[in-house]
Amino acid sequence: MSYKRNVSLKNIAYELDVSINTVSRALRDCSDISEKTKKKVRQKALELGYLPNKIIHSMNEENSKLIALVINNMKNYYFTIMSEKIMYLLKKEGYSCVIICLYGNSFTSETVKECIYQRVDGIVSFVEPTKESLEFVKLNNIPFLMLGRKIDDDYCDMLYTDDEKGGEIAAKYLVEQNCTNFLYINVGGSECANRRYQGFSNYLRNIKKTRKFKKINIEDFDEYISNLNEINNLGIFCYNDENAFNILELLDKSNIDKNKIKIIGYDAVSQNINGTLKIPSVGFDYKCIAKTVSYCVTTNLTKREKISMCFDVKLFNKGDVDENN
Repeated sequence: MSYKRNVSLKNIAYELDVSINTVSRALRDCSDISEKTKKKVRQKALELGYLPNKIIHSMNEENSKLIALVINNMKNYYFTIMSEKIMYLLKKEGYSCVIICLYGNSFTSETVKECIYQRVDGIVSFVEPTKESLEFVKLNNIPFLMLGRKIDDDYCDMLYTDDEKGGEIAAKYLVEQNCTNFLYINVGGSECANRRYQGFSNYLRNIKKTRKFKKINIEDFDEYISNLNEINNLGIFCYNDENAFNILELLDKSNIDKNKIKIIGYDAVSQNINGTLKIPSVGFDYKCIAKTVSYCVTTNLTKREKISMCFDVKLFNKGDVDENN
């Protein structure tokens, strides 16, 4: 898409035969404009290549290099580790970063508005965007990188891990620990959680012996604990290490014998943060991913290059050390 600086609100209003005020209020998502009109205005703005004045002003400022990192959980160690590495590399390139923390699992248009208000030059999001929010991103010509998710969109750069392989690795590990019953602790609304479960369940289906496996959401685990004493040789694969730590704490409080249960997580956070509980976990090269994020950000502020990349994963057992990270 080629954005032209001479396209104005007046041009859009003329094309749609509406008032300039209607166009302005539609692009600002004002409540007195219908969703139907907003959609028509946004689409026409994209077609004509409209670029808001705030963005033009930001692009003309030589020292304007601000990147938004969008997360939705301040307690998630994965976000902490990856954000720190990204911020360190971008700082070396002369960029500043602002962390925007959401509540919930969706990156909405309100978040885009916050980014525009802060005049960011690019967005790196750990949270999946809604279709409406992507319209706003495109409309404002903001480079957008989706980190950790694989979404169907031609505008975004995407960097993600091989989640299906990760699920297979987790299943294989638990089988090798002589588990015959399996739980996958899921997080609703997460695209990569579905791919992890896909790899996990496919592996269990394909091995010779019949295996019993079940998927439950993390918020439902409290109610499920009472069943654990009746399940033998149980293996639990958690969507991430944060959930694994929470599960272990709940088992302690419920006086469940943890030695009879095998648990594996995802993200291998103990390889990067000293003092965290060391558990078996599927991990990856944080440093390599952070370097690729830095490359994508600096490249996309000068020229558009669609980048989609999948990173390999491997098993980290309790005592393993990853020298790359």
